[in-house]
Amino acid sequence: MAQKILLIEDDENSRFGIVRSLSQKGYAVSVASNPADAKGNVMARLFDAVILGINRADGKGAGFIELVRLYHPYLPIIVVTGSNEIEIAVAAVRCGADNVLAKPIDHAALCASLEDMLKDCSPEYPQGVGTRPKTMGLENFFGTGTAQGKFFDLAAEAAAGNTPVLITGETGTGKGLLARWIHQSSNRSTHPFKGVNCSGLRGDLLNAEIFGAAGTTCAPLNKPGLLKSVGDGTLFLDEIGDMDLTVQAGLLEVLQAGGPLPPGNRKLNDIGFRLICTSNKELAALAGTGSFLPELLSRISGTVLRIPPLRERLTEFPSMVRHLLDRRGTQELISDEAIRVLERYPWPGNLRELKNALEQGLIISQGARLYPEHFNWLRPPFHASQKQPLVSMSVQEQHISEMTQLASSAAAKLAKRHGYPRTIEYSGLTLTRGRNC
Repeated sequence: MAQKILLIEDDENSRFGIVRSLSQKGYAVSVASNPADAKGNVMARLFDAVILGINRADGKGAGFIELVRLYHPYLPIIVVTGSNEIEIAVAAVRCGADNVLAKPIDHAALCASLEDMLKDCSPEYPQGVGTRPKTMGLENFFGTGTAQGKFFDLAAEAAAGNTPVLITGETGTGKGLLARWIHQSSNRSTHPFKGVNCSGLRGDLLNAEIFGAAGTTCAPLNKPGLLKSVGDGTLFLDEIGDMDLTVQAGLLEVLQAGGPLPPGNRKLNDIGFRLICTSNKELAALAGTGSFLPELLSRISGTVLRIPPLRERLTEFPSMVRHLLDRRGTQELISDEAIRVLERYPWPGNLRELKNALEQGLIISQGARLYPEHFNWLRPPFHASQKQPLVSMSVQEQHISEMTQLASSAAAKLAKRHGYPRTIEYSGLTLTRGRNC
């Protein structure tokens, strides 16, 4: 089946060229003239990738990307824009675009970029069933030290088994990447990999997405839930710590009973799927406050993998940078000085932020070699100084002090004008005249 691509472009000439080149590659291309016309179809996940044209006059592209990322964190998004609109390109990458191409479009580069992104999202994995999963490629993201070696061994064991996996770590550390690798390395690699971001959908919407519409008003009655459509594949629940308690209870019921609950039918079927969850929150702490069901936590924690933040993996940092650039065919386009500048940044957004920063650097350098000046915009997050100012007076006391100074000044002028003694009483205050009064 041909992969479905949504092209959002208001320029007819550009649109015609892109449709022709993608169609020649075997893609099924649908066209929309603006994001508003395409929003519903993208939210319904009817496409495998989006190509979005942005211009300065439109100004709505960044908001559309943020909306898509809220509901579909892993949908490939390629932005095409004018070669002189660097600010728009940088903003698009910051909002979540995977790549930015300048007009006039190099159609070969567009097709190559699209092919790479769709390959990363594909559940297919060229590895025989029953063999020990290889970690080649993951080392470039997670390092090669002793601790990382143990991490890979545990991940490989998880991929070879069928128990639920919980992947923890800060936002942007690569939890989704690892989840896909586990699926692709398992004996389920030829089956679907279905996922949902629990932060983007809440309440009835999330319930309908997982269990099906089941007669609700938030989705069509014939819309199957992920539990039904995933079959014998992998069900991926991203950021499960944001899942509502009611949805948690439904999921726990499924895991306890041994099968998914089809919409409108309480008959239980055998569970065929593999469950992988991620969280950037401490689920044990949430369970302690009543925000997460303790028994559900126990059910999803068959294997727990913690991905350390990027700031704890600085020894592997240069290889990670070069690997990310190598995926774009630009491994040699960064200087050692630029890498040292990047190493000093704390990277609160981890690998995701690093990838976006490299994209922005290449946009600013316009494809030339990256040097420190191409990352001048990268500033550490602001933290208030730990030193507290010396405050010895309350607000009321400060007001009294200011009024006293005003009164003293007025009294001194009055005394000088009328020749009063050096020290006088003024409103209960003792004021001393200056020497020249």
